[in-house]
Amino acid sequence: MLELTRAFSELKNEYNSLIFYLKNNKLMCLVLIFFSLLAYGFPLTHYTLSIDEEKAMFRGDRNISIWSDQGRYGISLIKLLLHYQQGNSVTNTYLAVVLLIVTAILWSYMFSELKIKESYKKQNLTGVIVSLLFVTFPSYAENIGFSMMSIELGIGWIMISIATLLTTRWVIFHANNYYVIISIFLVVFATSIYQSFIPVIICGVLLITLIHLNSLYIQKINISLLQSIKMLIKYGIILLISLVIYKIIDKIVGAFIPPSAYISNFFLWGKQDSGVILRELIHHFEQLIFGKVIYGSAIILPSMLIIFLIIVIYFIRVIMNKALRNTGLSMLLFSLIFVTCPFLMSLLLGYPLQIRVNIVLPLFIASVWLLLYVTISNRIFGKFIIICVIYLSFYQSISVSQLFFGDYNRYQEDVKLANQIGGRIQDLNLGDFPLEPVVYVGSHKHPTRKDIIKQEVLGYSFFEWDDGNQVRISNFMRSLGYDYKFPTDQEIETALKESIKMPTWPDRESIALMKGLIIVNLSEDMDNYKITVFQDEKEITFNSTIYRMDFQKTKLESSPTLTYKFINSSLSLNSQEIDPLISLSLDHAYNGDTFKYILIKLESNVEGDMQVYLRTKDGEYSEKLSTFMHLNKGDNSVYLKLPNVMNSLNSLRLDPPNNSVINLKTIELVN
Repeated sequence: MLELTRAFSELKNEYNSLIFYLKNNKLMCLVLIFFSLLAYGFPLTHYTLSIDEEKAMFRGDRNISIWSDQGRYGISLIKLLLHYQQGNSVTNTYLAVVLLIVTAILWSYMFSELKIKESYKKQNLTGVIVSLLFVTFPSYAENIGFSMMSIELGIGWIMISIATLLTTRWVIFHANNYYVIISIFLVVFATSIYQSFIPVIICGVLLITLIHLNSLYIQKINISLLQSIKMLIKYGIILLISLVIYKIIDKIVGAFIPPSAYISNFFLWGKQDSGVILRELIHHFEQLIFGKVIYGSAIILPSMLIIFLIIVIYFIRVIMNKALRNTGLSMLLFSLIFVTCPFLMSLLLGYPLQIRVNIVLPLFIASVWLLLYVTISNRIFGKFIIICVIYLSFYQSISVSQLFFGDYNRYQEDVKLANQIGGRIQDLNLGDFPLEPVVYVGSHKHPTRKDIIKQEVLGYSFFEWDDGNQVRISNFMRSLGYDYKFPTDQEIETALKESIKMPTWPDRESIALMKGLIIVNLSEDMDNYKITVFQDEKEITFNSTIYRMDFQKTKLESSPTLTYKFINSSLSLNSQEIDPLISLSLDHAYNGDTFKYILIKLESNVEGDMQVYLRTKDGEYSEKLSTFMHLNKGDNSVYLKLPNVMNSLNSLRLDPPNNSVINLKTIELVN
């Protein structure tokens, strides 16, 4: 009981310290609010509809449980407690920005010029560095633009920042044990909102520890290296316990709400070649650092140069100052771990993180500039850094505002197109709410505009997502009052075939009533060119063979890098290294209605992919009408289904793997 009383007393003192800090740093708070409004003022005053909101509008109670199957049961709990299943972009943005400002103030309080315990007693400039760079970093545009979870993400930020404070107070300053209990609870909750908060707390505790060590170095206190390692171990134990508790709760929730494959799909190690994964990650990191992934993120490259400069400074301290070598080594150790924070999740998953997922990046960038400020403790240099930070924050704020302005223009274009489609359907004289289902074929990209910036989610039309997504387009139309009947899978298949005969949007005949369906042919749908491949005989059924190729009577044309010979009724293909191929003609063109599948049986001496091209009598081989079939070493049986755009088959071309020997046993048309 005495321990609990002492914990409440310490927490009350912490709260009073925060209030005192705010009173002494009112100017910083005003500057923070100014830059926040500069960055997010546009979405606070202009309504848009962002990706997935169109689904949520008509999902009902599923809006709560759907997050739990992704391991984000914290979002479900918050939505349930707040009775806030569905908001709008303006309200969500307002709440998200307020929570972001609160988070920035908490980080500023924590990072203020350690001597952590003393810094709140005076007005300081470190809060300006942290808060402005943190709030205005352009990646937040994607988080707030994805308003389905922007409020919950803001709550998670506050939780993880408080958890960072309590964790470091316990590890560094030996605060009450209740600090670490509360911290673990907050880390678990934050992780259940967004798993990407894991590297955030790692970044936060490392930075506070580095500032603390720098303070000790300035005071000429040589900390034991063992003590630093113990701090690292304590941080690791707290994180491990939090993750175990999170996972246990996730398993319990999963017993009632079956988990989806959404999260597991991000884990690529063991699923793809390690060399390919590493090359893609390196390329992604290069693009990220040079500001090519996030619009307005020119600050990343100088920030990376700065952190490596700081590491060099720490290394020089180790070499030059023997009396404080252990403190210098500790700083070097923590800084080397710290520099991995923006890349940690990608490295663990083997997957280049999406912009809105890599939420540690804004904190990392702000932390680097803060470290530079406290490491090189020169008054003139410090003022120069503050000027740079204000300039960079202004640049970032304008970039964020421009992203939202562009997305608003995209939304207006979407509304205009939706109204045009609605008007054309009205012209069919089927009433305001036709009984016939409406099928959207293909996709539509708005004409390129300089004021519409496309980045991950922002700037992309509902009519171009996933190269034309029936559900997204239908729900977006419904959000504007065009509540049309949704088609079945069979009706969509029928519409795809019928759309081949139709012109594409904006031709007057691109919207028509055909076979009881209202078909909106936005573009040529690539699904009409899809050659479906079946390699499991259980997936298909057929009655008879209508044609079996006689290889010795077949017209064969091969490249110089492929030789062939007849072995009984089979055809042996010997491929060399560069572009081997062979074309095989049927005895005549077969109408697509006369057979279901093309059956190819072969034996391969290697495992690899073989490309197959199909051609009509008057057509040519093209990439559009081709597909890949994966060959296993040994016997293979593959069934190909003719694409919608082909009404007949005259010949096919095989491009075997390089340096392979293929024994082609049979090619048949089966019905």
